[in-house]
Amino acid sequence: MVLLRREEIHVHRVINRWGYVQTKTPEQTLKALEPKLPMEYRPAINRFLWELPAGSVDEGEEPDQAAVRECHEEIGLVPATVVRLASLFPTPGFCDESMVFYRCTKLTRPTRHVEADVDEQIEPRVFTLGAVRALIARGQIVDMKTVLGLGLVSLRRRAR
Repeated sequence: MVLLRREEIHVHRVINRWGYVQTKTPEQTLKALEPKLPMEYRPAINRFLWELPAGSVDEGEEPDQAAVRECHEEIGLVPATVVRLASLFPTPGFCDESMVFYRCTKLTRPTRHVEADVDEQIEPRVFTLGAVRALIARGQIVDMKTVLGLGLVSLRRRAR
């Protein structure tokens, strides 16, 4: 099926807690937690992919609210700070879908549990920036929005 017009906005978060974490308690570890990439099964290509947390904006929801919700659903953590990095069109020659990229920080484990979507098989895992770069170089991260989102974080860090 070909979709020529899409009205939904896909939201992607980039979490910028790169590097190693040294802490003394589980609470400190959660506070200083590195980014998590969920591995999700993608039937269109019949394989599991490491991806940044992502999803659609629900009706009545703002994109930044969706970013917080998707982090909660996909990696089990909620960001206190959500900074918009960019809004881009991944395939403007094909459809009008836009992707909004965010950097989410100050991650905490919420008190309430959220059930995963029934159509999602997700396994979150923590990576260092170096490990993510190596996975990209070896062709083990092949999701374009994830590679681009990580690049946006790097660009913003260099611009400071």
